[in-house]
Amino acid sequence: MTHTHTTAPTQYIQASGVRFAYRRFGQNTGVPLVLAPHFRAGMDHWDPAVTDGLAASRPIILFDNAGVAGTSGEAPGTIEAMADNVADMSHCIFNLHDPPIDSTLDTCPMLDWNTDPPKQIMRGGQVVMYGAGSRAVRDAIEKYQPLLGLHGHIHESAGAIKLGRTLCINPGSEYGEGILRGTLITLDNGKIERYQLTSG
Repeated sequence: MTHTHTTAPTQYIQASGVRFAYRRFGQNTGVPLVLAPHFRAGMDHWDPAVTDGLAASRPIILFDNAGVAGTSGEAPGTIEAMADNVADMSHCIFNLHDPPIDSTLDTCPMLDWNTDPPKQIMRGGQVVMYGAGSRAVRDAIEKYQPLLGLHGHIHESAGAIKLGRTLCINPGSEYGEGILRGTLITLDNGKIERYQLTSG
């Protein structure tokens, strides 16, 4: 490795009128892994033990999104404002916590919020299930058609679906039971070659 998370110099690149701060470190060859920060987080929110571990086998790119830390501009307040900073949507990955509404990635029990704690609503002896995802997320995916959508939030709805050209994945979660779920995705030449839901 030429640099590590903490020794890599901050560099800058201009796109859509915004001066983006980024760091590249790790191996010099291989497909770079670009780590997208969560909303309003910067490069230094990543744990160097994780990023340096990933960098042992590939190049790593960290960046500050618009209006955050070392990047100019204004932090986007909507999905559309974030999408305005994307030069090529065909290679874009939407990393949005909420899954798209009515996609099967958002199916969960309907709750009665008049009780404390909320209880599942039952009809005919069966739990009532419904789509609790986000309309804004679905609209954005259908409008922009990114390569990939990564979602979570609805722990019961692990799976993958296509919305137009976009593969959307929710690995689900059982961390309350000590099980971590994830997804391994193989990208090659800007295309999704395969994916696998994992747990351990």
